[in-house]
Amino acid sequence: MTDTVNILPRSARRTALLPSTLVQSIAGLTIRIGKSVGRFGKVLQVSRMESVLRAMSDSELDAIGVERRDITQHAHYLIGC
Repeated sequence: MTDTVNILPRSARRTALLPSTLVQSIAGLTIRIGKSVGRFGKVLQVSRMESVLRAMSDSELDAIGVERRDITQHAHYLIGC
């Protein structure tokens, strides 16, 4: 079986390969968007966790072993960042 791209003139080969390149570009863009959405989701989770921890009283924070100055670090730990 003959590969049709290889029998085309050089100028036509670029055009024949364009859809493949386009698909790769779209796939790369989709992956980058997905990663950005994932990072944004993590930021929202950490922000919400910080909010919950900041709303706790000092005695509640003491009960779980967290000092107020460590809330941001503990929120990241809890979310898994």
